[in-house]
Amino acid sequence: YCGVKSGRDVDKFRDMNLTPRASVHVQAPGIEESPVNLECRVKQVIELGSHDMFLAEVEGVTVDRKKPEPELERVTYQRRKKKQITLRIEWIETIATLITSLQLDVMNAVIAYLTDGTVTKIDNIDAAEMFMDIKNDIDARAEERRRKAAERRAKKAPVPGYLPEKAPENLEELVQANEVVATVVNNSSVKNLRMYHKPLLMELALQVAAWWREHPTEELPTPARLQAEIYRRFSAVARELATGTVVTREKWVAYMAPFQRKRA
Repeated sequence: YCGVKSGRDVDKFRDMNLTPRASVHVQAPGIEESPVNLECRVKQVIELGSHDMFLAEVEGVTVDRKKPEPELERVTYQRRKKKQITLRIEWIETIATLITSLQLDVMNAVIAYLTDGTVTKIDNIDAAEMFMDIKNDIDARAEERRRKAAERRAKKAPVPGYLPEKAPENLEELVQANEVVATVVNNSSVKNLRMYHKPLLMELALQVAAWWREHPTEELPTPARLQAEIYRRFSAVARELATGTVVTREKWVAYMAPFQRKRA
């Protein structure tokens, strides 16, 4: 009743047997019988055709702990409750096509789902179907965000640097078959690559190049970028093993073995 009727037309305090109480931060009165009063100031009004949507900022909260809590159905939250949510314009426009009495039901259901994952039961079939369509859109967008985030993490994830017990017999052929890797290996006199013994550098460069092939959304690297990636992923270990000489494959495999066993 209070959320549907306008104070311009009826006296809601009188009709609902409620008592007004003075607010601290705003002119609008609170409700004496309510254990919690939120004092809000309107920041934006969105015209939706059949009605206006008011966006407000909470400026004060009054809690009367002496009053018993209302007996409400307890909800077990499946997700952490969010403090801020976003309502897409297309959702609001879709909800606005319903009759006024159902718009609030669907809007509250959408807000509840965005806030903590609560799925609200709506009795009206049209309103329930609209809520489920919006819920499915929310889920699809969330899944797309998770997919893209996983792709970004995968692209940034370091290549482990684990090598097989024996080097490939056709190592030279594999390097020559990859123009980018060959360019990097043949320029191993570059400062950042001097610490690697050339056969070890070949395998590590091939490993990074293979990682790129497994992520087709990522463009193939240029020689300069491949060189930078080798430095970023492996230089910390290489500097530790160098100790005045180049890092051989034997040193590298021996160093990585304990980590590789834990990973397995």
